[in-house]
Amino acid sequence: MPARHIPPRHRYLSGRVASTKVPHAQAFESSLEQDFLLILEFDRGVNRFASQPITIRWKVDNRQRRYTPDVLVEYLAIRQREREGFAARHEGAHLGQCVQSLGM
Repeated sequence: MPARHIPPRHRYLSGRVASTKVPHAQAFESSLEQDFLLILEFDRGVNRFASQPITIRWKVDNRQRRYTPDVLVEYLAIRQREREGFAARHEGAHLGQCVQSLGM
């Protein structure tokens, strides 16, 4: 169940995206959010996702603040390790080039 309900709007694009990764259609409030939800649906590394998942509340100077993220994404563990390995390989290659250019 989303933390915040997105009602239909007439001034801008809003709606729902059906998904095979989650039991209910996910709401969006802009074309950017709609595109992102569609990308998540077809990304094999994504296990599941949720639109407007939680509301985070905190106080600053005795004023109540809140923030509701647009999307929460859960990636598959294997895919995440591949991504981390990819980043490490490229960082290592970059470090190797730097060391070589310094003549070390």
